[in-house]
Amino acid sequence: MEFVRSIRGYNHLWAVKYPEKDADELTLLFRNWSNFNYLLDFFLNEE
Repeated sequence: MEFVRSIRGYNHLWAVKYPEKDADELTLLFRNWSNFNYLLDFFLNEE
């Protein structure tokens, strides 16, 4: 696990990046939020 800057040149927003993943967690979060099927499954989950 390493911490990476989310915005280059700014030292105020960081994200966690795991070596086995292709992107940091913030990027993965935004990808999920842009994915209609992910959001549908999330909101229809009754747990």
